[in-house]
Amino acid sequence: APYTLLAITPLPKALESGHEKFWNFAMKVPNRGDRFVPFTLKGSLFQQPLTELSSACDGCGETPCCKLIMQMFGKRMIIASATVCSSISGGTAGWVPRTTDEKTGRGVAWSNSL
Repeated sequence: APYTLLAITPLPKALESGHEKFWNFAMKVPNRGDRFVPFTLKGSLFQQPLTELSSACDGCGETPCCKLIMQMFGKRMIIASATVCSSISGGTAGWVPRTTDEKTGRGVAWSNSL
């Protein structure tokens, strides 16, 4: 791949070069999750993730497991956990990296021990 494809560009420079229109387009693409059965592995992957977090410790499966579980059951889910990767990476409050469903406005109720 050409080096320019992998280069990190500062946000102001990217906006000046026209990337804002690409971002705006990406934010308007509708969720296609309703075309699939959400309780199958394939269908769950098309559901809106209710976590906006992709970091974890090396070899840790907690964050991808949380993402998958939230895609399958998140609109009616309550999570109580010890402080783990998703809580630490989420900032000082456990709800920071969570989002809500676009149609219902519901999201995951999350609490941790610390």
